[in-house]
Amino acid sequence: MKRIALLLILSAAGLWADATGKWSGAAKAPERGDETQSLFFIFKQDGATLTGSGGPTEEEQHPMEMGTVEGDRLKFQVPVGGKGTIYFDLKASGDQINGEAQFKKNEGESATFQVALKKVQ
Repeated sequence: MKRIALLLILSAAGLWADATGKWSGAAKAPERGDETQSLFFIFKQDGATLTGSGGPTEEEQHPMEMGTVEGDRLKFQVPVGGKGTIYFDLKASGDQINGEAQFKKNEGESATFQVALKKVQ
């Protein structure tokens, strides 16, 4: 019984995405005529906790909040200088991360973006 539990724990540990590092890419808004915004993230993963920052470039970064990793899913939010908050729901696969982001402005407006990132070597 102990062996089975240990195997399950080790198998589950192998399912965690390893997002630590620098990632760059873009977010596209299909509802806005494919408007594109460049993205750059610096992630630090510690088990199920994801910390770091994100922004349009490596030089312009905003602290990440509420970062979690569940299997290959990364979820976090990035407040953008009093304008609103971007909520990310992404899926990691090797050296790529893809998914969706929703920018919610403080005035109540929102926009949805498709996100595609690649690990920076």
